[in-house]
Formats: sequence, structure tokens, C-alpha cells
Amino acid sequence: MGMGMSSSLMIPHAVTTALKQQRATDRRMDSWRLTRSRLQQEYDLEGVIGEGGFGLVHVGRHRASNARVAIKRVSKQLTTKENFMQEVDILKQVGGTHNVLELREAFETSDAYVLVTELVQGGELYDDLVENGVFGEERAKDLVRELAVTLEYLHSKRVVHADLKPENILLANDKMKLIDFGQSFRLHGDNGRKMDVCTTAYASPEVMKHRESGCAMDVWALGVVLYIVLCGTHPFDPTDDASDEELQQRILKGEVDCDSVGWACMSDSARDLIRSMLTVDPEKRISASQVLQHEWITSV
Repeated sequence: MGMGMSSSLMIPHAVTTALKQQRATDRRMDSWRLTRSRLQQEYDLEGVIGEGGFGLVHVGRHRASNARVAIKRVSKQLTTKENFMQEVDILKQVGGTHNVLELREAFETSDAYVLVTELVQGGELYDDLVENGVFGEERAKDLVRELAVTLEYLHSKRVVHADLKPENILLANDKMKLIDFGQSFRLHGDNGRKMDVCTTAYASPEVMKHRESGCAMDVWALGVVLYIVLCGTHPFDPTDDASDEELQQRILKGEVDCDSVGWACMSDSARDLIRSMLTVDPEKRISASQVLQHEWITSV
């Protein structure tokens, strides 16, 4: 015979790792798979309660148990199976505790990925602000304390939410639930993630610079939320007319608006906490655990 050929292919390690990860994703997805016909058989849809670039959120009723749930459908044109399964895996790990929305079921149809979660009877923080105006410091303190507890828990599990904003905070009976983990990710070692998609108004300077970002980005967003609930305006766009470029430059410089009536009226301790959360350098920014230890949070 001529030159022999090895009976096994020499596949690069990175390729075999990627193949194994994809097979694992496929296996996980198979266990959650549900056809459109079964979706219609198992759930009654009762109306739309949310809408966004991802698709629709319906109120649903599980026919077997009569339980009311929320059903979120995400078009396959807007995400990948890998991203969807990452959201599912994270919610399976952290959902249903520490103010995180509980995942009940997840599956795919021919044209969408579907999440079935607990139904929270309440509205978005954003809608509450529009309808009722700014919070007093005591109510704001309760909200930020709960959010900081949630972030501390997520970060202890090496999970970054990465999309904290009033639209993703649900209020119900003075309790809050953090929702929409579509941008969330896990940290591996000391490496963060360069964000391809973000909500500019709540994005931290390191996200704007396309640097690896981690838990500190959530704390920055919490600082923006706290400023908004106390002042009724955005810390970097108080007149709501800044261009994207102007907003980005103000965020990069950490130019918090200190001329608003809300800022002038709030306590020194609240101002100190906001400044600590809106510190440009993520290495110097306060952590979620430190937020809970701050004087403004602990004071009676």
C-alpha cells in the first residue's frame, strides 16, 4: 500500500469544544421542545400584556392546572437557539427567588422561542413613574434595597443581568420582580463580555467603550434608576432632548446633572450613593453588596 491515512481525524480542540457545546444545547432544547399545536392544546391565551422589539407577552391559562401565567414569544429571526437556551439556563438557576421572575416552562415552535413564567399582577416601574410621579426617599430606598439584594444574589452566582431599566422592573403590592434576562450572561473567570446590544440610557461607560463588562454594569444601571425615581429626569439627559452622541459623551465623562430640583431636594446620603454607583471607573464603583451597606440604605 502507499502512504497510510490515519483512521481518526485531527480536529482542532476549539472545534470539538464548539461541537460538544452545540450538541449539549440541542439536547437541552429537545427536552423543552413543544410544537405550536401542543402550545394551543395546553394553554389558552387571554390577551397581550407586553410588547417589545422581541415580540409579545400574553396572559395565558394552563388548562390542566387552571394556573394563569405569562407567555413570552420571541421570534427566531431576533435571536438564536444558543442565546435562548442561555436565558433558559440562567432562569432555571436563579428564577423564583430573590425577586427574580420564576420560569415555569420553555420550548420552541416552528417560528419562535417561548418562555412561560409566573404572572406578576402589577405594572412596570416605568408606567408607575409616568402615572404617579417620583418616589419619596423611603419608597425609593425600599425599591433600591430590593434591587440590590437581587443583584447581590445574581452576582454571587456569577450572573450579570445586563439590561436593568424601569421597563424590566415589575411592581406588585409594593414588591418588585426583575424580568427579561434576554441579555444576561454568566461570567467565566475574570472575563466579562463586550456588549453588542445595550440600552444607551442605562449603559455604563465601559459598555460604551466596548470593553469587557461585568457586574459593575448592573450597579451603574441601578444608579441611573435611583436618580430617575427620585428626580423624575435622567441623570445624563435631564431635558430628554440629547442626541445619542451627546448622551454617550455625558455618560463617558460621568457628567451627572446636579441642577435638577430633585437633586437639590434629596438628602446628602442619597446623593452620595448615586455618585458611588455612577462612578466612571468600574474598578472604583460601589458593588451591590456595598450598596446594601451604604448609610442611605441602612438608615431608619
